[in-house]
Amino acid sequence: MSERYVWKASFALGIPQVDEEHRAFLDLLNAVADAAVRAERVRFERAVADLRTYAEIHFAHEEQLFQAAACPGLARQRAEHALYVKRLRELVEAGDAKALLDFARSWLIEHILGSDRECAEWLRERRAPRPGDQRRA
Repeated sequence: MSERYVWKASFALGIPQVDEEHRAFLDLLNAVADAAVRAERVRFERAVADLRTYAEIHFAHEEQLFQAAACPGLARQRAEHALYVKRLRELVEAGDAKALLDFARSWLIEHILGSDRECAEWLRERRAPRPGDQRRA
């Protein structure tokens, strides 16, 4: 559990604010892992609470962004976000730090590389100028 979760270039979606939020997500996971390894219960509980709060804020931001772009993957995004919040709550209640960290990390990476990437590509395609879209002077 002492393994640090490191941001990789392959996680970048090309949406600076979302990429920064994902980096912060990994930082929070590292804070949870550090507290768990050191068996610092109060610090662990605070770090998990911070992670849960941040997840909800980040998910709301992503959903707003992708809703504004009419991303067809929005329903999947919402369902995955709800699953994360529910499962994280269950693991906190179970008191299993290792399972919590394993789930939170693997879910985040799979989510970034899966539905987040799909919506980011949709967003980029919609924002990209198309031939003939430019006005002529």
